[in-house]
Amino acid sequence: MNKTWRRAFILSAAGVLLFGFSLLKAGSPGSSGGLFLNYSPGPRGSAMADAFSSITDDAYASYFNPAGLSDVENFQFGTTYNLSFEGIRHQYLVFAYPYKPGNVFTLNYNGLSYGNIDGYDAVGTTKWNIDAGDFSLGFSYGKTLTKDEIERPVLNAGGTFKYINEKLDNVSARTFAFDLGAVYALRPDKYWLKKIQAQEFRFSAVAKNIGPGLKFDKESSPLPMSFILGSSWHMHPWGSHKLILALDNVFAVDDKYKICFGAEYFLFQLLGVRFGYETNKYIGSKFRFGVGFRLSFVDIDYSMTPFGELGNMQKIGILARFGYKKEKQPLKGEIMRVEDAKVVAPREKIEELQTFAADFTKLAEKNIVERDYLSAEQNLKKAFNLEPNLRNDKWGKIEKNLSEINKEMKFEEMPEKLGVLKGGGEQADLAHRTIRNFINGENDKAYLLAHITYGTDLNGNTIYEELLNAICKFLGRGVTRDAILPEKSWITQKSKSSASYFYTREFNKVVRECEEIILIDDSNYIVWSRLGSAYYMLGDYEKAKKAYLKAVEINPSDGATLEFLKEKGWMKDKAE
Repeated sequence: MNKTWRRAFILSAAGVLLFGFSLLKAGSPGSSGGLFLNYSPGPRGSAMADAFSSITDDAYASYFNPAGLSDVENFQFGTTYNLSFEGIRHQYLVFAYPYKPGNVFTLNYNGLSYGNIDGYDAVGTTKWNIDAGDFSLGFSYGKTLTKDEIERPVLNAGGTFKYINEKLDNVSARTFAFDLGAVYALRPDKYWLKKIQAQEFRFSAVAKNIGPGLKFDKESSPLPMSFILGSSWHMHPWGSHKLILALDNVFAVDDKYKICFGAEYFLFQLLGVRFGYETNKYIGSKFRFGVGFRLSFVDIDYSMTPFGELGNMQKIGILARFGYKKEKQPLKGEIMRVEDAKVVAPREKIEELQTFAADFTKLAEKNIVERDYLSAEQNLKKAFNLEPNLRNDKWGKIEKNLSEINKEMKFEEMPEKLGVLKGGGEQADLAHRTIRNFINGENDKAYLLAHITYGTDLNGNTIYEELLNAICKFLGRGVTRDAILPEKSWITQKSKSSASYFYTREFNKVVRECEEIILIDDSNYIVWSRLGSAYYMLGDYEKAKKAYLKAVEINPSDGATLEFLKEKGWMKDKAE
């Protein structure tokens, strides 16, 4: 992520924290109006004690943190019904529409009715029933500001505008308010729980109910303004299960500072079990509980909050999804969307982890081609975080070799060295070939190329001598001074040596010299032919035949070799 955005998020969160502390003595409990705005609509969030500002990622984000709306992938409709004490009813409706990936609008209704309230005259006699109720109409927007290498949201921001109305009999009060929020996702390369997949940290900052107060006749009450700093830890500890731990710090103008803790464990992407704990709760238990079912097109959630002698507050909510996702499916191992940077991929779901891991390995390959070996190492570590089993195949070896070369060459501490390699030129290109061969485990070829690279220009940049020493150190071999030559001179010297050994009938040495030449230049038909002759004299006719055939494949006009192949009947084998 761009460091500027990260810095902006940290500064914003710090500002919210400081401003929140300044509000701790701004009011007393019950001093605000519009308290229905504090009624949490989502049973999933309620079950987690509303420690939800960094987690919310569906249509209900319009209440908890509008920045979370950026993760909505298709049209959603959510509704919650809550029958509380003394006939008090709370309803919430929300419609979410992602008009394009990472840009989502919602409309929501939040209503509270108080049932029948008796009205009394001046002497205390019941005269009539008072009609009382509150509601708000809101419009929210969430947007993804920055994305990671494979287009997952990193920094989201959002806002809500709401019209607020409170009615008490024939008197009413109206006002408006804003909510503002941000969510930042941190996906480190390394974790202290190495075997757990897809660990992610999220941090949030939310300001709620910012606006003028409500005024009944001559009495005015401020809105229940609050500021929230949240964090959560997301992980997939056992295959298709997901665990989330969340913590929200809440600063409110009319209440004490409180901490909300929530946990959610999702089994097989189907059944969610939730738990929450809230400090400074005045009535009933501080604990909350809930469950939820996630189906392909609908989520059904339930929460229960104990209130001691008053009973339990129970909520039921439904979130339905319609239509197709606005973005295409994830990258499927390709990096085209990374280059285009136009489409936002969804956050991790268990079925997408392997796809995202493949995306990071593709990026690592691209980084290596571009000579950005540090980024290649980082992207492979991100892939291992998503899919630990990748460490057990070729990618684990590649990452290990990348780590060794980056550390030994001090590319991170001295980025100008990478600048030399990226600058191009014959010596830089040879150095890149050397590193690629070492990374891919082609040690013999890397060893030879390291000598040729340095020998291309002994007066060149010292990085090439450092590279030669590093490769020799990794492979446990000494530097061969006679082999420090430019490529053409090196091949000429090796060719002369192989010819000399052939005439002295030292055929094993001929094989060694020819095979080393072929590692660097496999298009030299003379060397292939000589290799075939050496194998033939050693009695290894199968290898001799393959070498001869390769020679005539490169140079079909090599009459002597063709005649020999025909005489032995090996050309017939080739045709077959």
